[in-house]
Amino acid sequence: MRKKTGTGVGDEIALSLEYDDRPHDLPVPPLLQAALNANPEARDAYEGLTPSHRNEFLAYLNYLKTPEALERNVRKVIAALLKKKAGGI
Repeated sequence: MRKKTGTGVGDEIALSLEYDDRPHDLPVPPLLQAALNANPEARDAYEGLTPSHRNEFLAYLNYLKTPEALERNVRKVIAALLKKKAGGI
């Protein structure tokens, strides 16, 4: 970072911060939404998660490249949610 800015150790810099109040909601993959709609227990567990935990699931699922990987991991998410609902996690 210092190379790009041309600064060295001990140099003083001026910077400004700007507050971004736009929502940063991650999209729910349609495959996950369908699985949650088909399984009310998993949906209840998902809705009971903290927003940050939900975002972890969504960030991971949205990162996947192939439909096969998405399908496989949606099944894993549903299994984890059902395990949480049963008191396992």
